[in-house]
Amino acid sequence: MDPENQRFLKHCGYSSFQIQNILYTLKNRYRLYKAGQADFPHELGLILGYPLCDVIGFIKKTDKIVYIAVTGKFMITFPRRKDL
Repeated sequence: MDPENQRFLKHCGYSSFQIQNILYTLKNRYRLYKAGQADFPHELGLILGYPLCDVIGFIKKTDKIVYIAVTGKFMITFPRRKDL
């Protein structure tokens, strides 16, 4: 995994970069989001293969935009729980 991607994931709370550990952490972060205790885990885009610059750009725009085109594909986000 790219060192920049690892730094970003570490910042998001990931401590290991083995796939089973990444998926475990993502699952827990998504559960927190569903429970209204955290924002949507946008690092999912990185895990799905989107470039880091697109993931970061998308995070900066999520307050107003529901979806945007990224690298020829559509990436969908959900409103932050506190905004519902």
